[in-house]
Amino acid sequence: MNTRIIVPLLALCLAQSVSAQSSLLGRNLFPEGTFEIFGESRLAPLGWSFPDRNDRPWQAGFRAELVKSEAGGSELRLTNPDFGFSGASAQMALPPKIDRLRINYRLLAKSIELGNADPAGNGVGIYVRFHGKDGNLLPGASWVGGLIQASSTEWQDMEKIFDVPADAVEVRFQVIFRSAKGEVRVDDVELVPVLMSE
Repeated sequence: MNTRIIVPLLALCLAQSVSAQSSLLGRNLFPEGTFEIFGESRLAPLGWSFPDRNDRPWQAGFRAELVKSEAGGSELRLTNPDFGFSGASAQMALPPKIDRLRINYRLLAKSIELGNADPAGNGVGIYVRFHGKDGNLLPGASWVGGLIQASSTEWQDMEKIFDVPADAVEVRFQVIFRSAKGEVRVDDVELVPVLMSE
């Protein structure tokens, strides 16, 4: 093929790639984090999954439910009655060419108590995991804002920016109780592509 054709084609492809990436910057890729979009069962928000009583090693008696927020919308309430391992998770496909991802969410933790085993690692936290096309876990997983180990009377605004592995095609967002009991409310979960300089 003539170089007079190849060079413009490459420039066009590059421009389209940059344009597609720019259109995603600052936009929430995860509208399900507002807990207003329901799945077919009407029992859980679209894109979210909760354990049932037969799941292992999930804590028996754990409850995940949608409740009305003070603003009139919905928020996710998780209740763990004993010192077990439980939680809720959401997963979404990542568009290509995303280099960095900002995770924002609001969290309120009530009546949090920690179990005796490994108290330094116990609590409630948000876990972010990146996965490749074969479902394999990629480097880059991290707790967002660390473990919540104490109760609060106020909502906390949490944020962390992650470098996205080049071969990541999916991100998973989990609210996890680790040898902790109590109640956690989560709302306004956002996954937003950001510039490398941010």
